Amino acid sequence: MVQRTLTFSRGGISALASGVASHAAALAKAHAAERQLYGAPIGKLGAIAEHTLRAAAFDLCAAAISVRAATLVEAWGAGAGYYTAVAKLAGCAYGEEAVTEGRRVLSGRAL
Repeated sequence: MVQRTLTFSRGGISALASGVASHAAALAKAHAAERQLYGAPIGKLGAIAEHTLRAAAFDLCAAAISVRAATLVEAWGAGAGYYTAVAKLAGCAYGEEAVTEGRRVLSGRAL
């Protein structure tokens, strides 16, 4: 019974990771838009724009894998155990990468 329950909850962890990725990307984007350097937002600088774009991409990847796991659980039930495990692993990795990219935009403020 516990094993079957964990099969379903692993997909939920990927959804939590997607939320973390979304918030990290939103914080990075907001900071890049409001922080001024040389009379323009730092988001106009190539390196910062690239980091915000990567954070947004990792956010989308985490959300996509989370939604995919949820649809497979809905369709296959406990038979989607392999997919929820993959979603947990990949979703958390994508969330962590989004936080890393956001931390690069925020620099010292990320501490």
